[in-house]
Amino acid sequence: MRTENLVLDARASSLLQLLNQRYLGFVNELPDPLKRVALNRETYMGEEFLGSFSGPGEMNPFMTCTPWLFWETFQVLEDDLFLDIAEAGAYYALAMVVMDHLVDGHYDQRESIAVFHQALHERSHACFRRIFAHEVAFWDEFARFSNLHLDGLSAELNSREGPELIDEDTFKRISRGKVSPIAVTILALSIASDQAELIKPIFQSLCAVAFGTQMLDDIGDWQDDIETEHWTYFNALVSMSHRRDGSIARTIDECCDFIEREWLDIIYLDQVIAWLGEGLTPIKHIACKGWKSYIYYYLDFAQEKRDLAASKRALAIIEPLVKSERPRDQ
Repeated sequence: MRTENLVLDARASSLLQLLNQRYLGFVNELPDPLKRVALNRETYMGEEFLGSFSGPGEMNPFMTCTPWLFWETFQVLEDDLFLDIAEAGAYYALAMVVMDHLVDGHYDQRESIAVFHQALHERSHACFRRIFAHEVAFWDEFARFSNLHLDGLSAELNSREGPELIDEDTFKRISRGKVSPIAVTILALSIASDQAELIKPIFQSLCAVAFGTQMLDDIGDWQDDIETEHWTYFNALVSMSHRRDGSIARTIDECCDFIEREWLDIIYLDQVIAWLGEGLTPIKHIACKGWKSYIYYYLDFAQEKRDLAASKRALAIIEPLVKSERPRDQ
């Protein structure tokens, strides 16, 4: 889902455009090597995305435009304060995206990217320091979310050693860590608008959706992940759960046979749908049309994937039966 899918009023749309302008202003202050990295879509969105990056509004709003997903709740803030928080949060979330790609080994020029990550991280901290005095409660919660992020990164690095090191708890630690920088923006918006009671339910919702969308990605990418030995919870299940001798299945054909035989894709797509549904419960009384639409968008997508997989599996069962019932030629 992209920001253009959100239904925004004129004020919200204007502020989103200003966020992109602020990003470009930040980029223009950078030295040339970092400026090139900052304007490259591949930096944030992967090697299949060519061209120039125009700002946070170009990305999945879950990552960089969280304030607009909760517009109805936080539009009480004045324009400048809303935009200041959105900008600080966008830099922090972009730094998380870059770090995620670094950990996954997606970059060729790792040195330039690492320095750019530092620039994003420092910029986000500078923006937050301008908004919140050091004694404000924001900073204690900021530290808690930062620690969750580090814990998730550490769990992910540890799981790279082998599929036996990633289970559901580890998967949730990793996913929770990835969503924690995004939650910092919600933290800032909630404290600035005197609605601190919203932090816990919104974070619960963010985590549940993160579990669902991460598993959805992992199911879609399992073949590439197996080939590169990038261990996720899903392909760890596929690689190990049917090996009584403790060995690891490493071939696509072997894993595909097991997935089809045990219907693992369908079982875990059902889990995706359950997690996404859990994301709606904590925010049922919070005004956030954009966030609820985001969840329903992925619920529909996951359901389509699940129905397609089930149809293929049913057809594979029925076809041999139909062929066996056909009368033979006399």
